[in-house]
Amino acid sequence: YTPIHRGLVRVQAGQQGWLLAVIGTFTSKRYLTTTNESELEGFALLNAHFSKSFFWKKNKISLHGQALNLLNTTYQNMAQHAMPGRNFRIGA
Repeated sequence: YTPIHRGLVRVQAGQQGWLLAVIGTFTSKRYLTTTNESELEGFALLNAHFSKSFFWKKNKISLHGQALNLLNTTYQNMAQHAMPGRNFRIGA
């Protein structure tokens, strides 16, 4: 399951408590057997993260969110285990 190539590019900007990051990842094909007879296809993912930090009654508050798999890529990290399509997370 070890990919031949793997890469990540992250671009982020922040100002006045706001932070926005866009992350692109690439994972090449991975062989499932030692004889390299079967493989999982490679895939690329695009994710975005944002956050806002501020003070409320002398307490620092941080709100954040993620948009994962923005391109709705179909991929598998392990054989026969499909990963989720586009999905979102929020938190504080």
